[in-house]
Amino acid sequence: MTKKSQTLFLLLAFSLFFIPGLSKDDKTIPNTEKHSQADNTTYTPKETGKLFLWKVTSEKTTLHLLGSIHLAKKELYPLDKAIEDAYSDSDNIVVELDATDPKVAAQSQMLVMQKGLDMSGSVANLLEPKEITKLKELLPPEIPFATAEKLKPWLLAMSVEVELVKKAGYKKQYGIDKYFIDKAKIDKKTLLALEQPADQINAISGGSSDEQKQHLKNTVNDSDKVSEGMKTMFELWNKGDASGLYQISVTDSIKKNPYMKDYLKRLSFDRNLKMLEKIEGYLKTGKKYFVIVGSLHTVGKEGLAQLLKDKGYTVTQAEKTKK
Repeated sequence: MTKKSQTLFLLLAFSLFFIPGLSKDDKTIPNTEKHSQADNTTYTPKETGKLFLWKVTSEKTTLHLLGSIHLAKKELYPLDKAIEDAYSDSDNIVVELDATDPKVAAQSQMLVMQKGLDMSGSVANLLEPKEITKLKELLPPEIPFATAEKLKPWLLAMSVEVELVKKAGYKKQYGIDKYFIDKAKIDKKTLLALEQPADQINAISGGSSDEQKQHLKNTVNDSDKVSEGMKTMFELWNKGDASGLYQISVTDSIKKNPYMKDYLKRLSFDRNLKMLEKIEGYLKTGKKYFVIVGSLHTVGKEGLAQLLKDKGYTVTQAEKTKK
């Protein structure tokens, strides 16, 4: 997977994708209109018999780490029994952000507006004429082109990406995080967050001008590849192919787009190190935790599963339940 991978990175790494007000379902971005991704992947997902679920054991307790997808389809459910059992066995449910919390949503929206608006900007300085024509076709209905011109490239790209994913049939109400957040509230389990809204928004908005420009161009030019890429991603998740997800999302992407090295470091790897500190704290308490993060955070040598193993914890990838 090449340039189209950026849409998938966001879907696999940011719970911001299902915060109310940052999607087509909510009209938060101000309307300033006046009134009177490249090659296809050749990787074939492999059936591993495993889940995107890891059991982490310390001297005091057992913790489960689940790799999530923030927007999904109804047919993803029911989830494997082993995943549901890991949830049931835990008193504490941990997510990146509780995006259903109105305070978190309000703070996120405020930060997006602070870091995402550029009243002096112009899309003409970022895209070629033919790309601008295509962008106009891709914009969500609630974002007219006059408004798009006032958005920084990162926010404009994300707005288009969310719209593309939704048009492919993936919705926030079926996201794995949302499913377990709602379930935890019904079951009166303790709900904790690994991050604050600023952690995610600073990461996604923190790229250089050149990186943001390239990201926007890639999003526009590879918009027709998103649906196919989503299918591949879900196949990887359903088959428990963690190494395949890392190869497509990290190794191949950096090889074909060198700037992606910094992009990935900021969006995933640096955040993993901060999450690791909190997870280690949980492992010292003696309580049981079910930790849900975007799947990209779990895989590869920079992923949480390997980082925890490197710290000396026993980490095993869960097997699928035999039917």
